[in-house]
Amino acid sequence: MKTIIHKILGTTALFLAAGSVNASTFYIDTGVNYAPDTIVPSKVNDTSTGVKDQMTVKYQSSTDFFFGGDGVLGVGDALVTQGGLTVGTASENLVTSLNPGQVGVFGNADNGFNTVTGWFLSFSFTDLTGTVNGFEGAFPTVSYNGGTIDFLFSTDGATWTNFMDLIVTGSALIGGANLDVFGNLDFTNIDGGAPVDLFHDAVSSLSFHDIWLAGGSSVLSFNIDQNTDPNKAVFSPINGGVNVSTDHDGSVIFKVPEPATLALLGVGLMGLAGASRRRAV
Repeated sequence: MKTIIHKILGTTALFLAAGSVNASTFYIDTGVNYAPDTIVPSKVNDTSTGVKDQMTVKYQSSTDFFFGGDGVLGVGDALVTQGGLTVGTASENLVTSLNPGQVGVFGNADNGFNTVTGWFLSFSFTDLTGTVNGFEGAFPTVSYNGGTIDFLFSTDGATWTNFMDLIVTGSALIGGANLDVFGNLDFTNIDGGAPVDLFHDAVSSLSFHDIWLAGGSSVLSFNIDQNTDPNKAVFSPINGGVNVSTDHDGSVIFKVPEPATLALLGVGLMGLAGASRRRAV
């Protein structure tokens, strides 16, 4: 399969680079029927959720800011951020909902998400790099230019498996201390045996992993609307700078190529679609 796909990519790479993407609907297929469908049937299949368009998250972060030559923190100074399970517990660093969310037994099935007998999603990161781009009162606002967010899956809330990576390529300030963090999805350095086919594009039914195999990490992207709480910021001195820890909440959306762009992958992608459907049966 990979050999076929790589041959196809030689003739489609330019089209993929130019192809437009839209915010995508998705579903999550855990491979296990954790909970029955709702009164209004909405699961894509027995082992999956209903169709979703975003996730909400909450997390904690710890950022080391490094003073420039003047010995004070200013615009352009470097920083490194770590967060999620790296700095806190699962109760404070979690995907909190899949949206639209399941309400009781009526539609938008979650298939046991965030339940004691079900499954959980979280994340961790240690190396988000960037610079200071301003201040919101005393709180420094930032611009990120690199780093990796490990996305994690668990069935008990204690043991976590890295099944997908979010590679940060940049960010944009969208008001106050609120950031839009963006980048691409990647499966190169995930844990061995991880459930790589969790997330599926709802339009094509292809897993994100299969789309990545066909088109590479530049094909799939994400945006995190990151809301920072400056009121909970704690400042601590470090050698040559200052550490700032605080809380965040926000939302995550994913983007995949439009169907016409996916079609450019031809036979290789069609083969992946067939494999995806066989796994879903």
